[in-house]
Amino acid sequence: PATNGTILSGDIDGAPGDNAGNAYHVVTVSFTTNTSVVDGFTVTGGNANGGEVFGGGFYIINSSVTLANLLVSSNHAPIGNGGGIYISTDPGEVISSPSLTNVTFDSNIAERGGGLFAQNSNFVLNNVIFTNNQATNGAGGGLNTQTATALDSPSHPVLTNVTFSGNSATGGGGMIAANSHAQLNSVTFNSNLARKRGGGMLIENSAPELTNVTFYNNVSDDTAPGSEGGGGIMNVTSSPILKNVTFSGNDSYVVGGDAIRNTVNSAPQISNSILWDINDEVISDG
Repeated sequence: PATNGTILSGDIDGAPGDNAGNAYHVVTVSFTTNTSVVDGFTVTGGNANGGEVFGGGFYIINSSVTLANLLVSSNHAPIGNGGGIYISTDPGEVISSPSLTNVTFDSNIAERGGGLFAQNSNFVLNNVIFTNNQATNGAGGGLNTQTATALDSPSHPVLTNVTFSGNSATGGGGMIAANSHAQLNSVTFNSNLARKRGGGMLIENSAPELTNVTFYNNVSDDTAPGSEGGGGIMNVTSSPILKNVTFSGNDSYVVGGDAIRNTVNSAPQISNSILWDINDEVISDG
């Protein structure tokens, strides 16, 4: 595969470099189980910019497909969610729980969830890399995990050996967890950028567990009006549990909380961890 790769491309109009006429989705998956496998491809050139606005690379609905050994790159959902992959579950259907192993998300763009957007999904990530993905007008440069409404049951994704590097968003440069009790094990957030909240991670109405996680050189560029800081993490009505977590070199330019900023009754629990950042560490407001 390294020298004889197979590319699934959305560039169907024969105009390289011009996404306007590309396919809305490169791969569509619906009503499958984890016995359905997509393994060993580059998926690129999807552009969900019209009749379909979600999931440029993959559009996954009501499914628990197995994805392995993939490069998901340069896909777009410019006015929607999930540039690289979009996952969702319709009301009344079995929760979508795809498994992703040895997958790289590179240079995908969407309004929210530049790399991966997962709604009402208990997905599993193993050995996954998010690099240089963008959420242009919302949260989750690399990953956005949430529910459709605040009244839905929380999602429970699991991330193991995952890296977020060089991603950017309005909030949650690396990822956002909203009503999502995610488990993060051996995860690294490196050099991600939020224009407002949570350079590495934005957590809203959630209680994720972070174990052996590193936040390094993430930035909340909180110079815009209404910005709220949190170079490493921004918590909003959330109580994450942090064990063996390292914060180093993170920065919140103006508002503060280089490691963590807590708002609206947030109460994180931090144990056996290192905080060694630019100016300050933890700031709590309300």
